[in-house]
Amino acid sequence: MKGDISFTSEKFFLLIFFSLHCEVCYGDVLKINKLYDKFSDRMEIIGITRDDVESINKFCQEYGIKFPIFFDRWAEYQRKFKIKVIPYKVMLRGDKIIYKDDPYKNFSERDRELYEVLRRLDCLK
Repeated sequence: MKGDISFTSEKFFLLIFFSLHCEVCYGDVLKINKLYDKFSDRMEIIGITRDDVESINKFCQEYGIKFPIFFDRWAEYQRKFKIKVIPYKVMLRGDKIIYKDDPYKNFSERDRELYEVLRRLDCLK
């Protein structure tokens, strides 16, 4: 996926920043992929990575990734959302950020906080 991501709709967006060179990232991407069918009608899910398009396509085929992956060659979205570490998730609606991972918390705490936000917003049923 190339081009700009438009956040102008009233839908919720869940962005997951990752790298194919980060084994820890695989876990986050695969968890979100499992949830995709449950809330894709209420939310746009977009993976964002700086990895090359060929590697992204191979990864998506190998792991059955259902959501679009955006190729952020120049790290524009990483800068926009001030992403310093990966994996990292951001949830927003329009230009309002609803959730951002706290890089000082462990992954299970991050997951718990994100799922609580999803429940509160009725994205998960």
